[in-house]
Amino acid sequence: MRASHVVRALWVTMVFALWAMRSASAQAPIQKPTSKAALEHLDKGNKLYNVRSWTEASEEFKAGALIDPAPIFDYNLGQCYRKLKRYDDAIWHYERFIKTNPQAGHVATAEKHIADMKAELQRTAITEPPSESAPTTTRAPVPTAAPAASIPAASVVVRRASREAWYADGLGWGLAGSGVIALAASAGFLWNARGLDDEASRVASQSEAERLHETADTRRLLGRVIGIGGAALLVTGIITLAIHPANDGSPPVASIAVSEHGLLIYGRF
Repeated sequence: MRASHVVRALWVTMVFALWAMRSASAQAPIQKPTSKAALEHLDKGNKLYNVRSWTEASEEFKAGALIDPAPIFDYNLGQCYRKLKRYDDAIWHYERFIKTNPQAGHVATAEKHIADMKAELQRTAITEPPSESAPTTTRAPVPTAAPAASIPAASVVVRRASREAWYADGLGWGLAGSGVIALAASAGFLWNARGLDDEASRVASQSEAERLHETADTRRLLGRVIGIGGAALLVTGIITLAIHPANDGSPPVASIAVSEHGLLIYGRF
């Protein structure tokens, strides 16, 4: 055998031996505690972990670490907190495990878990909504109109700015007088309509009787409308004469509404 072949064989053997030694050291077992009490906590924690009781298992691992802080407790605590999605605590224990036992066989696994959890924390931070609602611009309230009430066919509103003697109130007397005149006119139209109906019952011609009845109906309707308006004016005039200023100093207001159903009196007295 040539010398070069011998040297090459020795070199390959040395490289293979170094690789084997490195692999063996990389797969070294995780350092366990030496204390009997810590070992008992480790064993109990492993049993709880295997039945998915991760919270109870973490308590046992912490109790053992307080007695003997072996690297295996940090790795196991990292496992428990990862299962519980307590990623910050899990990363802290994994990193401490790697620092104190860098040649252990589970270092690569711990590093992968750390990378995955950090990525998950970053995704959560991006998608998490703000803790407080965004400030909104305060706007002055827009005044809204009061709901519109049903407006009668006719209405009369009386406003008085100051207190005065009722007998000196020209507006009140004018309204009341107008109401009396309108009532008188209404009575006249109604009386005339009645007379036309009587006349229609006496005529012989059917067409003439119908014409008289139609005229009577027209005047009767006109008399009723004028009578309602006259009553409204009369009542408004009486209220105007008797009205007093409001207690708060604002001018009193009286309203008389006329509709097909009758009279509506409302306001502030």
